[in-house]
Amino acid sequence: MNKQFYLSAVAAAVSLATTVQAAEIETIEVTATKRVENAQSIPVSVSALSADELKNLKIRDTTEISAQVPNMQISTPGGDSYPVISIRGISMDDYSINQSSSVAIYVDEVYKGNPSLQSGQMFDLQRIEVLRGPQGTLFGKNSTGGLVNFITKGPSWDTGGYLTAGIGNNNRKEVKGAYETELSDKLAVRVAGTFTEMDGWKKNSFPGAADSNAIDEWAARATFNYLPTDDVDITLKVAASKANPYNYAYTNIPGEAGYGAGYYELFNNAEVGLPALFGVTPPEGAPQNSYFVPEGQDFDEIQEDHVLKREIENSSASLNIVWDVSDEYSLTSITSFDSGDITIPEGDGSPNQVNSVVVSGDTTQFTQDLRLTSNLDGPFNYIVGAFVSKEEIDAPTSLSLFQDLDLNVDGNLDYLDCYDPLAAAFGLEMSPNGQQVEEALLTEGASLGLFASLGCSLQNDYTQEKTSLGLYFDGSYDLTKDTKLRFGARSTNDVIELSNFNAGYYGSDGTLVVPTIAQELLPEDEIDENEWSGKVSVDHILSTGDLVYVSYNRGYRSGAFNGQSFNDPSEAAPVDPEILDAFELGFKADFLSRQLRINGAAFYYDYEGQQFINVDPNTAAQTLQNIDSSTIKGLEFDITAALTDDLMLRAGFGYLDTEVDGGVISGVDVSGNQLTQSPEYNANIGLDYNQTLGDSGSINWHVDGTWSDKYYFDIHNTEAIAQDAYAVVNARVTWTSPDEGYEIAIWGKNLTDEEYLTKAFDLSGFGGVMAHYGQPVSYGAELTVNF
Repeated sequence: MNKQFYLSAVAAAVSLATTVQAAEIETIEVTATKRVENAQSIPVSVSALSADELKNLKIRDTTEISAQVPNMQISTPGGDSYPVISIRGISMDDYSINQSSSVAIYVDEVYKGNPSLQSGQMFDLQRIEVLRGPQGTLFGKNSTGGLVNFITKGPSWDTGGYLTAGIGNNNRKEVKGAYETELSDKLAVRVAGTFTEMDGWKKNSFPGAADSNAIDEWAARATFNYLPTDDVDITLKVAASKANPYNYAYTNIPGEAGYGAGYYELFNNAEVGLPALFGVTPPEGAPQNSYFVPEGQDFDEIQEDHVLKREIENSSASLNIVWDVSDEYSLTSITSFDSGDITIPEGDGSPNQVNSVVVSGDTTQFTQDLRLTSNLDGPFNYIVGAFVSKEEIDAPTSLSLFQDLDLNVDGNLDYLDCYDPLAAAFGLEMSPNGQQVEEALLTEGASLGLFASLGCSLQNDYTQEKTSLGLYFDGSYDLTKDTKLRFGARSTNDVIELSNFNAGYYGSDGTLVVPTIAQELLPEDEIDENEWSGKVSVDHILSTGDLVYVSYNRGYRSGAFNGQSFNDPSEAAPVDPEILDAFELGFKADFLSRQLRINGAAFYYDYEGQQFINVDPNTAAQTLQNIDSSTIKGLEFDITAALTDDLMLRAGFGYLDTEVDGGVISGVDVSGNQLTQSPEYNANIGLDYNQTLGDSGSINWHVDGTWSDKYYFDIHNTEAIAQDAYAVVNARVTWTSPDEGYEIAIWGKNLTDEEYLTKAFDLSGFGGVMAHYGQPVSYGAELTVNF
């Protein structure tokens, strides 16, 4: 799918809509302004996916939402359970488990700040709302790029439900369903659940090792709606989920010297390396050569010695109370508690142990939102509120390097393979074997100290507490009958505290070789910052009933500590907040008696202080660092066309021009570079045709596609890990019985078997690239019973 084809297809569809009698496009109500409003009447760029659209699109996880929203991309540094979202070029570059994304995740208006709290949402949904642009006034910090709000289904005060069972390739099995009923004339309940299991689609040729990229997860939710009086509405939601599949594995793309950069040939090879020189037998089972991809291996195949299971388990409860104090005012209280555990073990996609990471986090979060909403007859209305949250996370992390490399060439794999290179680097006494290696390397003008930290497992552990207090006001004033001024501000105090911090280098046998960081050595252990976010906009309803608007929004992402500090206390120094000033001009218009809807926006961003991982080229110290500033300019369009009574088109188009104005990362000036996950052009298109079969029911024919221009995964715009332009096509066919009691569907995803990256890292110092790929062609069938 190229740009010319996409634009031609949309133009042809619009032409068809002008010549064929078609149904009106339905009104979509959203809660983007914390009021239930027509999406066409608010000056916010929002894409809403209804329950029917989610079903037809076969949205399986958060990563697939971006294919339906212009200027939205999602990468997967930790697999599909750890998505990093980019909206209009705003994303995060530090993937530490203690960090919060610059695009916020909400579930039923409850903020989910940590990845361990975000899984298990994609079932029994009423809709998904994606808000583009800063949302700091009503939603607070860490919504700099925008937010994704999952709205789950609640009781409808009827009795009934559904049950869906499905199968697919790679031995996919899934069951999901929901049931609701009245428990009394004032109390109703809805329970829903899902279970999915699938073998890994990335086949592993290493003997005895598991296939990767599997699915093994379940989730459940119960929603109680209690109406004690006509003026009080109470909703209690409790939920739990667990995922424990074989993890998402990297594909390893070695360089000329192989993955391992020739180190195995030097230290482990009995024929050409130092073992041959010293007459030492290499450790039993240790590889003697760097890794090269076997001939004929495809992107959906790997050869990795240890694919482990990731585990993400969480539970949550939220209480939403709405009290209509009078006809003019309502009071809303939303209280929530979440807990989650996450462990993500990552290998390197090779049979050697060049590098592996285990990220863990044990998180609890409490939030309270209290707000007063007016509904006055006059020109002025407002929302005023207070928000408090408290998050605590215990976050051990390990980064293990060359655990199968005999760096002191003594025929063993133990703590000395970590100690001797460090001793050589700092002029300390080495073991006899280490001294022998040092002398041999010195004759070649090298030193064992060049390999310091290789052979070590770098480990840290700490507790981080975040406390956030926000006071906010959001108001609107009718300047005229058709013109509205909207304005708002939020003041936020964030306190982030580090405690119990320790880090050290460990040998492959688990021995502590050297402690590197202790709590009392940290340069700072507390961040206490006060920031504001706000907005002002003017929107006008034209004589046609269409909306035009101009807006300014200020958003911010809080400062942070570096959760990947291993080597020196200075690495844990805090980084400043990110600040975004966003200017937007937009319109929302219906044409042809509401048979054609086009929403569009142009925007300009001044983005200061984006946070990046910075590796000092002289000391190898790894810190968090702000770049000076970036500029983002862009356009986007959402198009819906009722081509006939039975044929509906939905499409989106995005354009981005991102550029770093100034900044140095890892010793390299990145000025003029493109921001990460920011393709210049992107587009999506979908068609739904409902075919009536009379007494035989009906068939829905659905096809959708997404196309993205080239983009980069790092701020250095490294070509080796760039994603070239690509397209993905999906389809679904659903038969519904005449009484709508049964549905049978067949579906296919990535029907052209497109090969594309979802995340990649340049590890050329280790001899290659590590890349996550999107799932190849998948397909299946489902049976749904409605009752």
